Amino acid sequence: MISIEQYQLLEAGVHYGHEVRYCHPKMKEYVQYARNGVHILDPSKILNSLREAIGFVTELIVERPDAIILFVSTKRQAQAAISRNAKRCGMLYVNERWLHGLLTNLDVTKKSVERLQNVEGIVAEQRFEGMTKKQRAKLRKKFKGLSRDLSGLKGINRLPDALFVVDAKRERAAISEARSLGVPTVAVISTNCSPEGIDHVIPGNDYAEQSIEFFCSRVAEAVLQGREIASRHMMVQTEESSLEALLQDASLASSKKASSLQKFAPISNRQVRAWYLDTLSGIAELDREWQAKGASIRLRALAAWNIRHKARLRARTLMANPEEVELLEARDLLKYGNRFGPSFDSLFEQLKKAGLDDDAIYEAIIKGSYRTSTGINKTLGL
Repeated sequence: MISIEQYQLLEAGVHYGHEVRYCHPKMKEYVQYARNGVHILDPSKILNSLREAIGFVTELIVERPDAIILFVSTKRQAQAAISRNAKRCGMLYVNERWLHGLLTNLDVTKKSVERLQNVEGIVAEQRFEGMTKKQRAKLRKKFKGLSRDLSGLKGINRLPDALFVVDAKRERAAISEARSLGVPTVAVISTNCSPEGIDHVIPGNDYAEQSIEFFCSRVAEAVLQGREIASRHMMVQTEESSLEALLQDASLASSKKASSLQKFAPISNRQVRAWYLDTLSGIAELDREWQAKGASIRLRALAAWNIRHKARLRARTLMANPEEVELLEARDLLKYGNRFGPSFDSLFEQLKKAGLDDDAIYEAIIKGSYRTSTGINKTLGL
């Protein structure tokens, strides 16, 4: 979650409302007091509302990394902040004029954007062959108008997943269209505006450039943070599925060996140790197979350490109570470790402190996995 403190709100001046005579009755709950005829908003309520709105944006992007958030504000003070922050996080924006029917008549909007791109190509490449001077002037004028209204909508191919609006009173047409289509709205509104019809209200100063920049930048940061979290989740899921594929055959073979031992009760410690050494010696052969299949060195290290941990605890359990063997969970062992050895992450951090690069650490973990003792320090000469 993005860190926002009250002092940042006060520094940006987001707590200033409109004049008392313009106050909307439904905004009185956010007003703290009036000073010199101007309403002052409660910073704690602004902070809570802003955190809720940012949480919504981050969650939306995490769930759908390809989600579209349309930044909207056509007032002069907000135009630069809207375009700058929308471009920064790769989102669409409208900062000059809201064309009525922009969302409800999306097919027409898409055709207009295509026309803009065609005209832009002609003007950029100077393809004016066969055109008179008057036709060229008309084409340039047409390009100027399309570019002003639609330059922030290039690439729009479907309805946005959410709208971020600064000054809901001025952009009531955009909010009305979004509401009719079921598109959630996040809006910065001052004391002169009604919060009705807005899903996530952010009370605040919507007419000062510094305040508008503050709100726009926080929403852009929420988008970027959501993408980072989604990317991290995707990497973890990919790694987990790849690890499961590598471990599937090895785990089955190890379970069969352990089950075959259980048939010959009572089991001697010598039999268990023989099975354990056999399992560890098989890790080296498995690693060669994984390397031939093109598995990354990190995945090979994870798989080798997983097999070693599972085999070690299984052997200890066989010596103590064979009935508990099936209760073991390799994933929990990999994540948390156990009293017979460290987890993969803690071992990695320990070796990282020794000043080794990642590949050397992974290689050492692989080699140490098929030794009778941990063998990591011996492998690295520590």
